[in-house]
Amino acid sequence: MIGWYLLASLALGVYLAICVAAPSAVNGALHYSAAAEELSKSIPTLVMSVIGYLALVLSFNVVIRVYLLRDLWVTVLQPMQLEGHRRCGRCHGQGRTC
Repeated sequence: MIGWYLLASLALGVYLAICVAAPSAVNGALHYSAAAEELSKSIPTLVMSVIGYLALVLSFNVVIRVYLLRDLWVTVLQPMQLEGHRRCGRCHGQGRTC
């Protein structure tokens, strides 16, 4: 699970680098020293960053859901053995508890 988080975070970092470089290259902001101030006022950079952040959050939710529903429960329940389950089924069928 940590590997998926690392991979998603790395993908977000690459995406944000592209989001910052693309508008800067169009505006020519990479060639002078006030580039940070220019980028802080760039609406396209902000919008693309928010979209990337939301994609990261959604990917984290997918990873958590897949991990909890598939991997974790298979690992936890695999060594367990249920004994006496037929007797409990008969009790509940008759309206009683075991």
